[in-house]
Amino acid sequence: MNWVWDTTQSFLSRNRKRLAYAGGIAATGYTLYHLVRRQWRDYEKQSAIQRTAKQNLKCRFEQNQHDCAFTVRIMIPAWADEIAKELGLAELKQQLQSMKKIPAAAMEDAETTEAPQKSKAELWNEMKTATFIKAVVSIYFVSLLTLFVDIQLNLVGRHTYLESVHTLFREDDGELEIDEKRAEGLSVETRRQFLSFSWYFLNVGWKSCLDDVRRAVESCLSEVSPRSSVDYEKLNEIVANVRTEVSANLCQPHRLSSILFPPKEAEPLVLLQATHTMAGNGTPAVSEPLRDLLAEAQDFVESTDFLLCFEKSLDAAFDLFALYLQSELSPEVNLTKPRAGPLPGPGDESTPDSPAPSSRPMPLAAALPRVERVVDHILASDTNRFIEAISVIPEVKALSAIVFTGWPDFE
Repeated sequence: MNWVWDTTQSFLSRNRKRLAYAGGIAATGYTLYHLVRRQWRDYEKQSAIQRTAKQNLKCRFEQNQHDCAFTVRIMIPAWADEIAKELGLAELKQQLQSMKKIPAAAMEDAETTEAPQKSKAELWNEMKTATFIKAVVSIYFVSLLTLFVDIQLNLVGRHTYLESVHTLFREDDGELEIDEKRAEGLSVETRRQFLSFSWYFLNVGWKSCLDDVRRAVESCLSEVSPRSSVDYEKLNEIVANVRTEVSANLCQPHRLSSILFPPKEAEPLVLLQATHTMAGNGTPAVSEPLRDLLAEAQDFVESTDFLLCFEKSLDAAFDLFALYLQSELSPEVNLTKPRAGPLPGPGDESTPDSPAPSSRPMPLAAALPRVERVVDHILASDTNRFIEAISVIPEVKALSAIVFTGWPDFE
């Protein structure tokens, strides 16, 4: 047995360097193998987290867009009542109806014995003006409200998404290398207060837009009598002229901002009116997180991107208004069934199914109820194709994505 031991010892002595080298290679290979395995597991884990995060981002963003359309629809009815009351259309209709029931002789006697009353011609002129004011201001209102709510919900949605990512990483890794305070998001109360600032536009700001529309309508219709003969082309021309005058004053970043946001000194009072909450001094305070949200939303509204989206929204809304008006004036045109894809503009040659925009002439007074029926579509609270048309505009979708994904870099 000694010779076996001697032989082995001699072999190890002669090949010591080679064996050490081979052992080093084996140890290195073993270490590298486990290192690669660990890195591969980490890569798979990170890839799974990223896929989950991207899917979560996509789902939340898409849900936000649905929430925006739903929110605008539930806001419309209250405003529709407000604009009807402001313009007094119901009272004008009632007075005109009552005049039909009173004989001409009795009407003359009433005018001589009672206080002076408005003539039938005056009432029809007021009805003419009020109808077009309601039509045009409704388009501006729905377009601006849709974009404003979209910015609000995407700002809040961004913080909600960051909270979900923060929670996901904390559960998987146990610790984060980001600013915890910024990642934890907004309190429920701050979100509620921020969203409640739409109260200002719904109750105060829109009236500034109404003043612009009223002046434009009175200017464009001053020479048009209720007895004037009109057709689709003439009505569309009137609406286009009104839009041109209104947009010249309204489509400016700081003007839009003043319509959507109250002055800073009025913010606590708006918060009080919108949320019905009281602080120790009688009015709720605007917290720092709320102030930051309002400032960021205002920056978006005052950007050239928002102005472009607003103009594109008006294009889509006025085009759709023209299509509905055409269907009211031309019985052969049927828009009762929603169609998929982009909505065509009037006379668009790229859509051969679109009928030629023509109609039988009629007195303007007879066309007013048809214009009112189109306004019913603009202010629909169930299925609203005007909101849908605005929501699918590429520029609007791009702005929504910018707002939603505009989170700060955590360093």
